[in-house]
Amino acid sequence: MKNSIKSVDQLRVEAVAIALLLRESPVANVDSSPLRKPAKLSNQHSNSFPSEHNETHVLPTLASETRDPVPEEGDRKIFVEPTTPAMPEAVHAISREIVRSHFEQLLGNLSNPAFDAEARISHLGSELDLLQTELKGRDFSQPMRLAKEVAVRIGEKPANPMDAGAARQFATTLKAAWKAELTVLEEFEDPLSVAGTLFERFHIVPQGGQIPPFVSIAKAMEIAKQGKTEEMCRKLDATGRLLLEFFGNISLEQVPRRVVEFCRFLHRLPRDHGQKHGKNRHKQEGETPLKRDLIAEADAHDAECYARVRAIPDTSERQQLAKLPDMLSIRMTQTNMERHLDRIHDILRAAAKGLGYSGETKALTYASLAQEMKAYNEQLRKSEPLFLRMTRPKIRSRWSGVRVKKLLTSPIYRGCFSTARRTRSGKKIIRDAIYWVPLIIMTMGTRLTEVLQLKAGDLIWHEDGTFCLRFAWSVEQDGKTVPSRRVVPIPQVLLELGLVEWIKKKGADASNLLFPEIFKRNPKHTDQTFTKRFWTVRKNLGLLDHSEDFYALRMSLSSALWRAGVSESDRQMIIGHTSKTTIGKHYTYADMKKLKEMLDLADFKLKIFQSRVHGFPTIGDCGLISGHPANVEIVLDGEGAVGAVRVVRETDGKQLAAAYVVTSAGLSSPKWKDLDRVDRDRAAQVIHDLTAEFALIPPGNTAHAEAFEQFMAFGKPIAEDTVI
Repeated sequence: MKNSIKSVDQLRVEAVAIALLLRESPVANVDSSPLRKPAKLSNQHSNSFPSEHNETHVLPTLASETRDPVPEEGDRKIFVEPTTPAMPEAVHAISREIVRSHFEQLLGNLSNPAFDAEARISHLGSELDLLQTELKGRDFSQPMRLAKEVAVRIGEKPANPMDAGAARQFATTLKAAWKAELTVLEEFEDPLSVAGTLFERFHIVPQGGQIPPFVSIAKAMEIAKQGKTEEMCRKLDATGRLLLEFFGNISLEQVPRRVVEFCRFLHRLPRDHGQKHGKNRHKQEGETPLKRDLIAEADAHDAECYARVRAIPDTSERQQLAKLPDMLSIRMTQTNMERHLDRIHDILRAAAKGLGYSGETKALTYASLAQEMKAYNEQLRKSEPLFLRMTRPKIRSRWSGVRVKKLLTSPIYRGCFSTARRTRSGKKIIRDAIYWVPLIIMTMGTRLTEVLQLKAGDLIWHEDGTFCLRFAWSVEQDGKTVPSRRVVPIPQVLLELGLVEWIKKKGADASNLLFPEIFKRNPKHTDQTFTKRFWTVRKNLGLLDHSEDFYALRMSLSSALWRAGVSESDRQMIIGHTSKTTIGKHYTYADMKKLKEMLDLADFKLKIFQSRVHGFPTIGDCGLISGHPANVEIVLDGEGAVGAVRVVRETDGKQLAAAYVVTSAGLSSPKWKDLDRVDRDRAAQVIHDLTAEFALIPPGNTAHAEAFEQFMAFGKPIAEDTVI
């Protein structure tokens, strides 16, 4: 037998090769600090982000990089001690896979009639003798080479593969596996019994006489999708693609251990990452960029925003912070991160049930996730004092009276230029989805998908003389919940606008869709098609507000019913929420008249008249507010309070009033014309006086809106000063 003790140089080459493992694998480590503009965007995958010390997850000092003197050829100290030991978790995971894969192969060989046991016994004896000789010379190259192969397969990161403790454990594990196999072959023993101690040590639990298989992320994803709905499969695929891009197709057991790293990756991911596919109505094929490149672009954009805001002259840090939310990249919300975490748990549980996966099935709790992300934010804030993580979670509020009036008196309802120019004034009123859907949602409290799926046959007549619409009634009309399958009376305002007559003109075929134009583009996701179209309408009308989005129109109905004295249980039942009360679960046909009376209590003060030009009823005005709309603009002082405020008429941009609070801290007066320098009480009163003639629209920025509400408390409403 040839003694193959390797030279120091050979060992060092192998050490470096193992240490560069992650750069050889599909998930290479890169420096991607979120607060620095990248010099160049790479096309490689990344699974490494700043650690608690704001460093990337790179391998610690290699043996070849130490400053120890290099031994001469033939010295007995072949193994060079590193400065950083390997992580115990990594060593354990690699050792476990060495044992698992070895005995999985052994069981396969024993069931193969062509397996030559005598030849294998002879080979094992030679290998054990060779290994023993190499170990006496401190040559760990053979077990380390195997460790590298296993690490690549399972996606483990051997923090320092030349660590003495790790090398000895790999060697000990390999010797024990070979000796156990030799015992099985020579003594005809049961392999599972012989290897019992090894299995117990590495938490390997045979099932049905078989070794648990290697479970990759991709394999676990496929098993998790079995028996799931199409929508749930789509969501699992979305989470799975993120896992595969971050980790690569590694062992599923690594996911729970490194889930915090993955969540930090999600934490920095732009909210619209899923829309960056390059496809549109003109281009069906697109190129999806890597998520890490999207993160790098967002980080670079934010770095420029911080620099731009910091360069604004005569602004306090509070004002700088107030400007940033409208400038920074929007990242994934905490809620969406929790949803991805839930789906990771689904994948882990499915693998445990269907693939014999024996690792952890609970990676992280919501509370732990929140704590980890909070600590990560604090870490990033140390590098950038102005750091803000913008997510814009959906905290919906009802549409204000100003916005409702602006929508209902827009060219959509009074006359537009053409189908393609709905927000430009003209003579055409086009009664399609853009016209009817907002009205139905606002007055009946229905969901968008329910309305878009309506057919001509969903218009019914009740015995007490009430026209009704059926929602989610047929098999293909999906509802959000079981109670979504319901009947709702048509309120008086829609009757007066001619909804019933318009539906009747759709033809005698009950299967005719009321809004077929929405289904032409994407039949499976009609809500997305409509939302995008109406987003453009809202943008052109100046109605974009994150908290007052299209779906918040339902809340406007609930708010109107509350003002009219309708009970909470009835309000929840009207808008289709599940109710624990009997009346909420079993509202029958006999109640349609009463239900219509409640719906009619929601008064949007519409003035409707019969148009001889158009031949059907139209909206003449909306009396929800009095006065002309005017926009409020403010500047914050150093303490986050209103330092300056002005009001501008929305129709022509004319300035109506402007005031600078003389007691403002750390704020120079803005360069507005006719700027009054007054105390805070007087400035607030100037703005209050305008409410007699104008409907004020608060700032869209959250920090500005809250500061404005506090500021207005210093003045007195007009009614308090009126002499009766």
